[in-house]
Amino acid sequence: MLQQQLRTNNRGEAYVIGPTGAPLTIRDLPPPNTGRWVIRRKAEVVAAVRGGLISLEDALARYPDLHPVAVGVFGGVIDPTHLRFPFSRMAACDARDWQQIHRWAAELEPALAAARAVAS
Repeated sequence: MLQQQLRTNNRGEAYVIGPTGAPLTIRDLPPPNTGRWVIRRKAEVVAAVRGGLISLEDALARYPDLHPVAVGVFGGVIDPTHLRFPFSRMAACDARDWQQIHRWAAELEPALAAARAVAS
């Protein structure tokens, strides 16, 4: 699983970079009683888990309404022309492993069908 670096802000709080590009601390995560799961809130939890801010087990305990069908994280593309300094100085790269992504997607399809059947 790809992880980003866990950092500390000037208040000593651990944080990761959230889905909007802003720092994300435990305090910034959706409240445990969240009733409406919009994409941004889900993405914040994913970023927190991926970055090591909270474990997957702790996230599932904190948010009992979330029921992931599968968990997978893959490399992406770095295009420094779309980044700000100092990241704009990074080398361009494409870390996607399309064979791994296609295998994961093929395994995910039956799990999604089963989850849809249960929800119906």
